[in-house]
Amino acid sequence: MKYLYSCLKVIIIVALINSSHESLATTVIFQDTSLPQKPHQLSQQQFLDKYGHDDTSRAMILLFFKTNKSAKKLVFLSAAVGILSYLAADAIFKSTDNVGGIEFLGILIVVATLAIPFNIFYWIRYSRQNLLKHLERHKAGNRIPKWIRRDELFQKFLKKE
Repeated sequence: MKYLYSCLKVIIIVALINSSHESLATTVIFQDTSLPQKPHQLSQQQFLDKYGHDDTSRAMILLFFKTNKSAKKLVFLSAAVGILSYLAADAIFKSTDNVGGIEFLGILIVVATLAIPFNIFYWIRYSRQNLLKHLERHKAGNRIPKWIRRDELFQKFLKKE
């Protein structure tokens, strides 16, 4: 039980750090706009204002920001679940001879561990730098990559625009 409370503290701290990091970044961007920013450091609204010339560009910007944010949250969630499951399994294994439920926790540890690199891939694939690269290619007249065109969320945003 002692391990469970420390694990919950770790999850809460990670969540607070993640949320405070996002709010701090937004505060800094809007308070000090006189500093020159790199193009890939713009906020979603700044991307929409600067690069959202047509409905396809706006849909791509919305897709990249939403997917990037979801992937980032899932990386932290997977890490927290993996750590929590490991500590809970360790506490159960050390405290009693009855190891019921340890299989479930073992599967949870494996799934959470495998989910981390998968979500990191999507976090990088839908980064602002890649968004900027695809927006510049689209503006130059090149086709949008197939993996973006076929995305259901992209199609949804495209119909919305």
